[in-house]
Amino acid sequence: MDKTFSLKQIASWGFSNNDVELPGLQRGLVWSPKQVELLWDSIFRNFPIGGFVLSENNDGKYYLMDGQQRFNSIQTGFTEPETNSESVLWIDIKYTKANNSTRTYLIKATTKIHPWGFNNDDVSSVLKTNEKRDALSEFNMDGKNIFKDSISLMDTYPVRANLPIPLAYLLNAPLESDSDFSENIINKLEKLSLVWKKKVNWENSKIEIKQNLEINFYPILKKLLIDDVYTVPFSLLPAAAIENETQTVTEQTNLEVLFTRLNTGGTPISRGDLQYSAIKAYWGDEFKTKIDMLAKDRMPPQTLALLLIRLALTNRNSNLDKFVNTPTIRQIRDFAKEPETKKYIEDFIFQNSDTIIQKADNALSELPQYLIMKLIYERADLYLLLMYLVFENIDIKKYKIINLLLLLYWFSKDANCCNACINTIYKTINEQRIGQDFESDFNFLRNVVLNLLREEKTKYIFSPMELKQYFKPETLECPKIETQIEIFWHEISDFRRTATMLIFAEKEFLIEHYPKYIPASIKDWDKTNRPWDYDHIIPQVWSAYRSKGEPYKAIVDYWLWRTGNFAAIPFEINRSKNAYSEYSFYEEKAEQLLFSKEIENVTINLIRNKEQAIIFAKETFERTIRIYKKVYDFIKIWFI
Repeated sequence: MDKTFSLKQIASWGFSNNDVELPGLQRGLVWSPKQVELLWDSIFRNFPIGGFVLSENNDGKYYLMDGQQRFNSIQTGFTEPETNSESVLWIDIKYTKANNSTRTYLIKATTKIHPWGFNNDDVSSVLKTNEKRDALSEFNMDGKNIFKDSISLMDTYPVRANLPIPLAYLLNAPLESDSDFSENIINKLEKLSLVWKKKVNWENSKIEIKQNLEINFYPILKKLLIDDVYTVPFSLLPAAAIENETQTVTEQTNLEVLFTRLNTGGTPISRGDLQYSAIKAYWGDEFKTKIDMLAKDRMPPQTLALLLIRLALTNRNSNLDKFVNTPTIRQIRDFAKEPETKKYIEDFIFQNSDTIIQKADNALSELPQYLIMKLIYERADLYLLLMYLVFENIDIKKYKIINLLLLLYWFSKDANCCNACINTIYKTINEQRIGQDFESDFNFLRNVVLNLLREEKTKYIFSPMELKQYFKPETLECPKIETQIEIFWHEISDFRRTATMLIFAEKEFLIEHYPKYIPASIKDWDKTNRPWDYDHIIPQVWSAYRSKGEPYKAIVDYWLWRTGNFAAIPFEINRSKNAYSEYSFYEEKAEQLLFSKEIENVTINLIRNKEQAIIFAKETFERTIRIYKKVYDFIKIWFI
C-alpha cells in the first residue's frame, strides 16, 4: 500500500467499494467554514495539510483514525451541488486579493444558515444584517425568512465572490485537454440559477469565463490531479497494536487511548463525543444508524444514545431508587461484551425508542426548539425523566409534566439538586405506579414536589404580585441583594441568567417566525447562526460610555440589564433599529413581545432627566414582571 493518497482517492473513502472506512470510533463534524475554505486554499497552493492515521481492521481494509475533518472537507469539495445540499463549496475565478486576507485562492462556503456565504477575510466573518438583507434581495428573495421559508443553495451563491463557480465542477471536470475541461464546466454552469447568471452576466461573459478556465485553472487542476498529483501522507497502525488491551487502572483499550491522544491537539473532543465514539465502535452500524436517525433535528446523537441506554438499564431493574448513572467508556464496552445486557439494551431501544421520542416530541411541541435544546444540554436528566414517564404511559399533558420539568429547570438550586428532585420523582412513580387514578395521583405527585420545596432542593418561588408589592422602581434606588425576595428578584430579572425565560415568554412569536430553526447542534446556538438577536429595547449606548457623573446613570445601567429591557427579535430589525428609538416592529408585535408603548416616551436624555429615568425603571420593571408572570403561571400548578 502506498504511503500517500490523492485527493480523488480521499474523496472516495467511506463508500462500500473502497478500502478505507470510517470507524465507529469517530465523532461528528466540527470544522467551521473558515477551516474548510482555508484548507482548500492550502491545497491549491500545494501547501501540506497534515496527514491521516489509518488502522488495519480484520477485513483487509483500513479505518480512518485521525483526519476525519480534513477528509470531510475534501469530500465536500468534490460533491456537486444539488437542490437539497446542506453546504456548497465555490471558487471565485475572478478573485482580487483582499488586504485583510492571506488567501491566494478564494474558496467560499455557503450553508443553509448562511446561504449568502461569508466575508473574504481569513476568519470568514459573517455578513452584517443589512448585507444579508441585500443578499436576499439579490437572490430575488425579498422578505423571505431562511428559518421559515424553503431556500435551496442552488438558488444562492457567495455574494462576496466576484465570479463564483461550484468547486466540484472544476475538480470533477475531464482533464484530457483544456477545451474538454472548460466545455464540461460551461455545460454545468448553463444549468445554474437565473440569479447566478445575472450575477456573472452569463451571456456576455461565457467566452471570457471559458478562456479564464482554460488559461488560469486548467493547468492548476491538471497539476493537482494528474501531472504532479497532490497527495496527503498517512501513518498506518498495525491491527495488533489496537487489538491488544491496555492493562491500566481505567482498562481502556489501545483504540480508545489512541483516539483520545490523536484528538488532544486538534479540535477539542468532549467526553460525550468520546462516549458516543465508544458506543459506535462497540455496538455496530445498525445501532449507530438507529440513534442518528432518532437524534436528527432533536439533539446531539451522543446525548440521546446515553439517555436511551440509561433508560433501558433503569427499566431492567425495577428495584432501583434512581436512574442509572451515565455509563463510563469502560462500562459501554463491558455492556457490549455481555450478550444478555447488550441484547436487552438493543431490544429495548429498537422496540420502544420510536414511540418514546415521538411522544416526547408531542409533549414538547409548544416550546421553542431553542429552549428544548437548552434544557437538554444543561439538564439532560429532565429529558430522561420525560422519556421514562412517556414509556410508563403517563399522560404528559394531563399531568402537566412539561410544566414540572421547566419548574425544575429554572428553580432547582443547582444541578445536583435538580438531579435529586428527578430521582425522587422517579422513585415515587416507580413505587406508586402512578397513572391509574388521575386526581389522587396528581395530588400525591404535587405533594412530592411541595416536599422538595420544603427541603430546599428548589428555590422559594415568589409570585409576581409579591414582587410588585415589595419593589418600588420609581424610587430610583438599585434593589439590594440581601433578603430572600431580593436574591430571588436578582436571579429572575438579570437577563444574563434568564434569557430562556424570555424565550419562553416570547414562544408564540419565535415558533411562528422561525419554524425551520432547529438547533440540534450546539454550534447552531452561536449568535452567528441564531436567527434572532437580543435587543436592548432602550439602547445600551444611551448610557454606556457616557459620563459617570450623570445623576441617573447608575440606576439606568441597572435597568438596562433587566430581562424587561430585552426582546428576541429578528437580526435585521435589531440592526436597523440600532441606537434609534424605532419601535414600529414592537408595536406591530406588541402582544407577542409583551411591549408597552409607554416606553417610547423615554429618550436619550434619561441618564440626566429624573422623569425619563423613572419611566424607564417602571416600564422595565413592569415588563420584567410580565415576562416572569408567563413563567409563573405555567409552573404554579405544582405548588399552589
